Amino acid sequence: MASGAAETRSGVVLCRGCCCGSAAKHPDVDHAGELADLRALSDRHPDLLTVRTSECLGPCAEANVLVVRPSRTGRRRGGTTVWFSALDPDARAALSRWLADGGPGRAPLPAGLAPFQMHRPRGRSLTEVGAGLG
Repeated sequence: MASGAAETRSGVVLCRGCCCGSAAKHPDVDHAGELADLRALSDRHPDLLTVRTSECLGPCAEANVLVVRPSRTGRRRGGTTVWFSALDPDARAALSRWLADGGPGRAPLPAGLAPFQMHRPRGRSLTEVGAGLG
């Protein structure tokens, strides 16, 4: 990976363990489609985005949790990690546009994503759940 890409890449982590990314718990959600859409976006914008999955991000009471981490550039501009849950198709489209625009710290959070934003679970960070990243 070029150092320039490391500066500009935001990261998305989707929970795909037993609770969030499961058709058993959430049969009305296109889990595979959501992941495929984000991976396709990453393929189109490899300098802006990486996509990973996790077996568990922690907030099991929530549905379809995903986390967006700012790029180094975004963090220097004040961007912080943003947690979301239960994105509907319109919110997924807004998320894709936001990520293509640079994500946290590089583009303002679209108003359509605000209702899906959640607070980071107390005591949990991506570092703590990093062992589950795939």
